[in-house]
Amino acid sequence: MRRIIFPLILTLLSGSLPAAVAQTPQELFNDAMAKQKAGDLDGAVQEYRQLLKLQPEAAAIRSNLGAALAGLGQFAGAITEYKIALKQAPAAPGLRLNLALAYYKTGRITD
Repeated sequence: MRRIIFPLILTLLSGSLPAAVAQTPQELFNDAMAKQKAGDLDGAVQEYRQLLKLQPEAAAIRSNLGAALAGLGQFAGAITEYKIALKQAPAAPGLRLNLALAYYKTGRITD
């Protein structure tokens, strides 16, 4: 029995097993951004949505989620996220441009 327990304890202490500790919101945001930059848009969308459960008023998260959705061709979802982000940060010019581009991609040019 000692032969089994001892290696397990060493494995746990060395950190070889996956950590069950949750990421901080900042770590999760950084990970989502890294996934987005690497082209893993589905992974980024999933993490941004997870973040919004923790920080629903964060315009940067909504903006990045909108960009990831737009990258996936999900422009209706991107428009929704951009509009919410603009309510939270009305002075952000980049949001207006991204919203306009998403409207353009959907053929809603007058919007």
